[in-house]
Amino acid sequence: MSNASRYWNLVRLEPTGRSRNRELPPVKQFFVEEFSTVADPIQNSSIQKILVHLRQGLAGSTSPPDRLAKSTLAELSLRCFITSQIEQVCIQLELQFGELHGFRRNDLLPFVLDDDGRVDLSQYQPFSCHILNTFEPDRGSLTTWTIRLVKHHRELNQFLLECGVYLLSDWAILNDTTPRKLSRILSSFQPLTSIEIEQACQLLEAYHQVYRRDRLLQRQSGTTGQCPPPS
Repeated sequence: MSNASRYWNLVRLEPTGRSRNRELPPVKQFFVEEFSTVADPIQNSSIQKILVHLRQGLAGSTSPPDRLAKSTLAELSLRCFITSQIEQVCIQLELQFGELHGFRRNDLLPFVLDDDGRVDLSQYQPFSCHILNTFEPDRGSLTTWTIRLVKHHRELNQFLLECGVYLLSDWAILNDTTPRKLSRILSSFQPLTSIEIEQACQLLEAYHQVYRRDRLLQRQSGTTGQCPPPS
């Protein structure tokens, strides 16, 4: 599949448990028309920002009554992209851990790949919509955000844990990082001033004071498992 086609091919889960690409012709036509003048249509960050604005109705455009609204087409286009990324995360997990721990991508996909492309979401919201609704294009790429949420998916993580695979959450990494280690990392890999590094270390210490307290209470109540997102 070409890079651009990820924006109009929805990756669906078949009854057999395998994934399959389903082209959405109205979405393809919309995408091609909308980005026909873009010099490089595969600049994902720019494309995604435009699609998010169109989805929110911020780019302003009317559609003929016999066609889906641009906001709906933009949302479907983003959902297509997200489903392709979800599939890639599951493939990567299979390549990393599957052979050793006895699972394949088809075991992972049912937990996170549940978008059938329907427009009416009054009855059920697929995981791809949750990813899209929480995505902030000014803070990062949709690929990175999708990877993060897939790897933090509770049921998927529970299955991997039963297979002997434990994925560290962002919160666990922060919990195990000391201010001294953070200072060393930021000094070596980030162009930050000493004041900015000091502020980051103070923020980490404040996080530890709150999160470790809550984590201790969870353990005392008998809650175990992966570090959950902070309250």
